[in-house]
Amino acid sequence: MKTDTIRRTTASVLLLAGVLCIGHACLPRPDAIAPVAFNQLGLAPNHSEAAAVVASQTPRFMLVGDAAAEDNAKKNVRLWEPMLALRGSHFPNVPQEIGDCVSWGAANAVNYLQAVQLIRGPPDLFEFAPAFPPYIYGTSRVTVGAKHGSHFRGDGSVGAYAAEALRDCGCLKATAKDCPPYSGKLAKEWGASGPPDWAASEAKRYTVETIAQVKSAEEIRDAVCHGFPVTVASDWGTKSIRPQDGRNVGKHDGMWPHQMCCIAYDGSGSSPYWYLLNSWGPNAHPQPLQGEPPGGFWVDRKSMNYIASQGDCWALSGFDGFPAEELDWDQLLHRSRSTVGAAGPPVPQLPEPNVMVPQILCGVLLLATGIALLSLGNVRRSRLAAMLLLALTMAPTAVFADEPLIDFSVASRRATTTDQRVQQAEAQPINWTPAAFRSAAREVATQGSDQEPSPSLNWSGCDGQAVGQSKGPQPQCLVFVRSRNCSDCHKETTYIDRVVKPLGWTAGPEPTADFRVIDVLTDTALQVSHGVTVVPTTIYLDRRGREVSRFEGFAPPRSLTEPLNKLR
Repeated sequence: MKTDTIRRTTASVLLLAGVLCIGHACLPRPDAIAPVAFNQLGLAPNHSEAAAVVASQTPRFMLVGDAAAEDNAKKNVRLWEPMLALRGSHFPNVPQEIGDCVSWGAANAVNYLQAVQLIRGPPDLFEFAPAFPPYIYGTSRVTVGAKHGSHFRGDGSVGAYAAEALRDCGCLKATAKDCPPYSGKLAKEWGASGPPDWAASEAKRYTVETIAQVKSAEEIRDAVCHGFPVTVASDWGTKSIRPQDGRNVGKHDGMWPHQMCCIAYDGSGSSPYWYLLNSWGPNAHPQPLQGEPPGGFWVDRKSMNYIASQGDCWALSGFDGFPAEELDWDQLLHRSRSTVGAAGPPVPQLPEPNVMVPQILCGVLLLATGIALLSLGNVRRSRLAAMLLLALTMAPTAVFADEPLIDFSVASRRATTTDQRVQQAEAQPINWTPAAFRSAAREVATQGSDQEPSPSLNWSGCDGQAVGQSKGPQPQCLVFVRSRNCSDCHKETTYIDRVVKPLGWTAGPEPTADFRVIDVLTDTALQVSHGVTVVPTTIYLDRRGREVSRFEGFAPPRSLTEPLNKLR
């Protein structure tokens, strides 16, 4: 009797544990962040080297007088409080539309610097007006970039160039008489050819007096604590923002070549935190827990030091403000939204709840064990248990029939097949031998095609060879990856090296490789031409260089090699 009681109690505990395990796995993960597209970034790969040149020509960050003796470690300074006192509400977070993040980080720094100076100074010092990011973007790339011998391909700039542009070229207010509303198209135009003469003439009267490189979390803290916003440019990124110590804190587990703006420091608790304001709109990140401006998050000391160590963080002070004039905020906000609609452009949204497969399988195992224990010693219950075990065994297959057994960032993955021959070949078995690959390749090469090459791929890459033509008549796979801080990219390149190459395929950066691995940090021409916005991205080209299909996100083993095998 005692043994039977123990058996039933144990079975009940296992059943309850299984239900809880499966239920928890199916809950949404509120800290998840959607994969970041390239048009939300925009920091030049060599920004640290470029920033070092600017830093050598600017004064070192240093507090003087009584401020130098202050200990700011336990302070709690939030530069949005002057903005709230000035406006009565947070400054709107308008999402960037192209890779002009450098200009948005700099513009936010100017905006909060204005608020601090107006609260500190006499009320008639000057009138607050928002800085216009496309002007900063154009001057940082064309005026300052050319001065330092930099020539940009595609979107992007350098944090130091934006800071220098504010000092030397000034700042254009978004409410100027002839100033157009912000749009990605306008930013591209001004970023390519520079701002028009009227804008340069208007802006040069309103400059930032001093820019200084800040090299550590402590220097950023000291700058913020004395009212100086800091632009922060680095490849730091996050995939998860979780509540911690009563605030939303970003974990360093991703890579964003990106600039933001640091506008707060809080050292009042057991650990210090810095608040980074992003430029992806108010809904890009979890909603604030302490009344912060929407669209930002806090980081800890380790993350802040990592960002500062890349040498492209800049404190701003002494803005020559705009002269007082009547300012209609409602009209300004209407102009900002009119270019993208009332709801604004798309911003990173939380992905659909990710199902944690191992946890669900564990829950199924617990349920099955509990049912088995309950059924011992009874024939009818044993039969019922067998049926339930069979149902539980089939359930994961039904749930995950259309999904891989690993989360490969499915929110960003889109497989778009444009060639009917590949669609019809889906049911054919795969011959994995290298000899079969070569035989199929020779057969395809002699068949010919009645379609002309796509004109959109008629261009030359950095190596001077036309994309898709580098292997002559052979189909090819382009694998776009990022060499630093991209776990999915590392998984894909590791799989190619360990599994794909031994099968007889060639792989590497060579233009003639079957699987041509392209690093987007060094080969931006291919990335831009193919419209790659997520890494890793796998693109399959037929023997004439036409795109047949693409796969965004980590490609599982079968998905990686199967399309090229069918093309050959």
